[in-house]
Amino acid sequence: MQAKVTATGVLLRLATEDEVAAIEGERRRGAEFDLPGRSHSYAAPLCDLQPGDAYVVAQSFVEFERDGSHERWDGMEYHGRSVPTDRDATLELLALVEEASEDLVDLFADMRIARLPISRGDFEAAPSRMVVTAELDARLAPRRRG
Repeated sequence: MQAKVTATGVLLRLATEDEVAAIEGERRRGAEFDLPGRSHSYAAPLCDLQPGDAYVVAQSFVEFERDGSHERWDGMEYHGRSVPTDRDATLELLALVEEASEDLVDLFADMRIARLPISRGDFEAAPSRMVVTAELDARLAPRRRG
């Protein structure tokens, strides 16, 4: 078997309406935050959602090739954090990426458990990126470049 890690990173997307309802329900009523059938973590929002802010879901991933086939494995979803949409949110997005990136070690462990011939060095050397979905990008204020 041959395997090669082609990329690692964190996907950032807008929370769905159901996810927002679950977050708001937890905040208002103390209702349990539950997303059946999904691996997730919930962190209580650091402060009240401001008008125009958007809840964001962060999820780490690893992309690799195994015997010529491309695969992508996803880590746990992180819920409960919001970012401003009326100003540059680069620092908030990077903080979410840092938090979700901690799951990359679990994805590496999963690959080793699956007996994929991937070394830690190869995993760490793979290109890493932050992926912002088009839907989230459209809601954000322009970010600083450079």
